[in-house]
This record gives sequence, C-alpha cells and structure tokens, in this order.
Amino acid sequence: MNRAAKGVLLASISAMAFGTAPLFTATTLAEGSTPLMTLMLRNVLAIPLFYGLARRFALRMRLPGRVMGQLVLLNIFSTLTGALLFGAYPYAGIGLSTCLHFTYPVVIMLCGMVLFHDRPNVTKVAALVVAIIGIVLTVETAALQWRGIITALLSGWTYSFYVLYMDRSRLKYRNVIVVTLYSSLFNGLFAGVLALVSDNLRFDIGIKGWGAALMVALLSTTAGVALFQLSLLYIDAATAAIMCTLEPLTGILWGVLLLGEAMSVRKFIGCMCIVAGVLFVAYDNRRRSPA
Repeated sequence: MNRAAKGVLLASISAMAFGTAPLFTATTLAEGSTPLMTLMLRNVLAIPLFYGLARRFALRMRLPGRVMGQLVLLNIFSTLTGALLFGAYPYAGIGLSTCLHFTYPVVIMLCGMVLFHDRPNVTKVAALVVAIIGIVLTVETAALQWRGIITALLSGWTYSFYVLYMDRSRLKYRNVIVVTLYSSLFNGLFAGVLALVSDNLRFDIGIKGWGAALMVALLSTTAGVALFQLSLLYIDAATAAIMCTLEPLTGILWGVLLLGEAMSVRKFIGCMCIVAGVLFVAYDNRRRSPA
C-alpha cells in the first residue's frame, strides 16, 4: 500500500467514525445532556485512555512552550467549530447545517491556492464539486434562517483553520497520542467553560447517557481526531478534507439501516455523488503516488 493510499484509508476511517458518533450523541442528549456538555464529555472521557497509552509507551508528555501555544490555538478553533455547529441546529436544522459546515473542503482548497500557492488539481476540484453536490442532494428541506446559515458557515470556516493549522504548523508530525491527549484536555476545558457560563452543564444524565457519551468519545476523539492527524502525514489537507465528506454519508446509511429512515431517490443520488467524489480522489492519489 503506497503512502497516499494509507492517507486516504485513515481519513476515510476517521470520517466514518465521526459519522457514526451522532447515533450515540442523540442518546446522550435524550438522556438529559446538552450539546455543550456532550462536547465537553466527548473530550474529557478520552483523556484517561490517551494518558494511559502515553504512560504505557513511556512517551515524553512535556512539550516546548511554543508547541503548547500552538495546541491551545488549534483547540480554540476546534471547540468553536463544535459550538457553532451545535448552535446552528435549532435555526437551520441538522441537515442544512451539516451541508453548510461541509463547505470547509472548498475553503481549504481555496486557501491552499491563494495563501500557499498550491497548484489546483483538476481531478480533486471535480471530485470536490461532485461531493458537495451529493451533500446538497441529501439535505432535507428546512426553514431558512440567516442566523443558522451564518453560524453553520462559520463552523466550516473555523474547522478549515483547524485542518490547515494542523497541516502547516507541523503539529501533525508530533506523536499522535500526545497531541490527542492535550487536544482532549484543552477542548474539554474550553467546552466546559462555555457550558458553565451558558448554564449548560448537566451531570444527571443517567447510566445510559454516560455510556453513550463514552461511545461518542471513543468514536469522535479516539478514532476520528487521532486518525485524521495520522492521515495528514500521507496526504495533503485538501485531499483529507474531501475524504471527510464520507461523514454525512455514513450518518445517512446508519439512519437507513438502524433507524428505519427512508432512502429517497434524491438522497440515493446524493450518496452516489459523494462516493464518486471520494473514489475520484482515491484514484488520483493512487495514480500519482509511488508504491
């Protein structure tokens, strides 16, 4: 397996983990949690695992001040992304908010061209267009409210910064266990502060709710965040972002298979467009990268 194939595989698994997490997020919320509380638990519950792994492999956990500053900045934008996306749901609906959030691959590709003088790749541009069309087709009709639209778009832009900064700051070359440990710590702290000041801290969510929150932590932080960082060692940020369009596709498939949701013709065509976009990228990377 060549380097590009490894990156595509890791980014795909990361996206599917993120796409599966909402199944358990819904349970946590139904048991009395709030979006910000769930965002905090997603990170806090992952800390013992990564701390244990760091101790098990005798990893150096003390980082230079400059790197710690980079991690703080990175995770401020990570926390903002979650808070903005959750905040858009009541006004634009989950479907439309997700669609607008996934404009971030476009932002990443444009920033790469304008700020870093990356040469546009025709295949990747075509794949991105096809994947975005697919996401649009899978969105259910929702009442349009500008507050929700703007908030969802901002979540995509803050996540674009997260991905680009992870890629360009060389944090991706740091040990993934140590980086994810500190990311969980900072994200949990920032989300906890937001939950506290907005009166969204809820601890009486029941055993079922805590179990679902643990699953969200395992899927989103342990698999999603860590594997996404690893993927950036092998592929560029724009390619990784396009692979992340598998996330809403995964959510749709779980909804059909487990929750009995209907699969309309339009939604099916949208899913096929997302798959086509991902396959374009996978083929292009395989063609360009040596074994």
